[in-house]
Amino acid sequence: LEDEQSRSQANVGLEDVLARVPPEAVSTAGGLCVAAQSLANIVANPLIGASVERLHSYAWIVVALAVWNLPGAVVWLVVEPPQPHGFSERKAQTSSIS
Repeated sequence: LEDEQSRSQANVGLEDVLARVPPEAVSTAGGLCVAAQSLANIVANPLIGASVERLHSYAWIVVALAVWNLPGAVVWLVVEPPQPHGFSERKAQTSSIS
C-alpha cells in the first residue's frame, strides 16, 4: 500500500512537470526526468550504504538528506512556476462560454 501511495505521489509530480512543457516536448521531458531520477539513485544508494557501514547508523545520513533538501524547498517556496501549457487558452475559452 505504501509503495502504491508513493508511486501515485511521484506520478502527480511528473504529471505537473509534463503539463508545463509544450506538447511536442512531453516525451523528451519525461525521459529526462526518469533518467535524472535513475542517475540519482545509482549515485546515492552506494554512498548511503557506505555511510551506514562506516557509521553503523542511519542517523547521520537522515540528517544529511534532510539538509540536502532545504535549498530545493526554499526555491520551491519562493519561485512561482509557470502556468500549465495551454492554461490561459483554456481559461479564456471557459470564461467566454459562461
